[in-house]
Amino acid sequence: MVGVDSYSNADEKIWLVKTDENGEFLWEQKYGGMGTARGESVQQTSDGGYIIAGFTYKKFIRYKALIIKTDENGAQEWSKIFFGGIGNCIAFSAQQTADGGYIIGGERNVFLNSNIWLIKYYGG
Repeated sequence: MVGVDSYSNADEKIWLVKTDENGEFLWEQKYGGMGTARGESVQQTSDGGYIIAGFTYKKFIRYKALIIKTDENGAQEWSKIFFGGIGNCIAFSAQQTADGGYIIGGERNVFLNSNIWLIKYYGG
C-alpha cells in the first residue's frame, strides 16, 4: 500500500508508505525540498519501484507538474518538473509504458483557460 501527502515543517511533502498484504508497515519515504510538494497518484513500475505524479510550488510561485521515480525501497532515482512559467500545471497520473517510458497526464491553467495535457517521457 502506498500513500501521498504529509505535513513537515509547515511545508507539505510527498509521503510514500509501503505496507505488506496485512497492512504491516515496511518502510516510508518523504520527497520534496523547499516549498510544497504534493502527490496525486502513484503506480508501481516493472522494476519494483514507483512512479509518483503530482506538483510542486513555493509561496507566490505557480504550480509546476512533478514526477518522481523511486527504486523498490522508495529511494528517489530521479525527478522531473514540467511546465514552468505562466499558469499552474499539475500532473494527475503517471504510468509506465511497455517500452519502458512513462505516460503522464495532467492539467494546465493559464488565466481562465484550462487545458488537459499528455506527455510521453523516457525518464532520467
